[in-house]
Amino acid sequence: MQNKFSQRIYDNPRKTKFFLWIMVTQTVIYLTLGLIGLFGSIKFLQELGFGLIALGVGFVGMLKSAIEMADYQRKKQLPSKE
Repeated sequence: MQNKFSQRIYDNPRKTKFFLWIMVTQTVIYLTLGLIGLFGSIKFLQELGFGLIALGVGFVGMLKSAIEMADYQRKKQLPSKE
C-alpha cells in the first residue's frame, strides 16, 4: 500500500526518473563531501565527513529500494502477455 504522493510519482515514468536522479545526486554529493571532509586537516571536518559518509551509505540502501519499487510499478503497469 502506497501513499498518494509516492503513487503519483511511481505512476508517471518521467516523474520516477526525475525522482531517482535527485536521489542519485544527493547520494553522490553526500559521499563526495564526506570523503573531502574525512581527508581534511581540521578535526571538526573529519568528524562531519565521517557522518556524511554514513549518511551517503544509508542513501545507497534507500536508493536501491526506490529503484526496486520503480521497477515493480513499471512491471505492474505493463499488460500481461498470456
